[in-house]
Amino acid sequence: MSKPNEATAILLKLAAENPTMPIVAMVNYEVVAGDEFTYWTGEIASAEIRELWASPREDARIWDREDAEDECEDFVESYASNEDLMKIECWTDDKLYKQAAMEWIAGLPWTKCIVIFVEAPDKLTRKGERKWEKNRD
Repeated sequence: MSKPNEATAILLKLAAENPTMPIVAMVNYEVVAGDEFTYWTGEIASAEIRELWASPREDARIWDREDAEDECEDFVESYASNEDLMKIECWTDDKLYKQAAMEWIAGLPWTKCIVIFVEAPDKLTRKGERKWEKNRD
């Protein structure tokens, strides 16, 4: 994990270099530990460009292309139509099966985004002072 100022600098650089690219946040579950509040505070841990795809199913999972490719067999079995799955599974050779699965994955409508990874803040207060007040002028 980058230091907060480094991560913010990377985010600003990516946004300046890619002004039309969507910016989304991937928030660690520890940030949103309950449902008793409507907003939570997290820290920017890192920012990078990733390709994302939203599952059209009820699970509404957001997939990173790297994760989909790493888990290609499970991913294809979960999301490919029966027709596409049959075309992919007809390859009995592992290499050809993986190639067909990767081609199917590549054909999905991936969206290139600047992704901000948000983690639970290390420390919000020090000796009763708000950490962010030190940066105010």
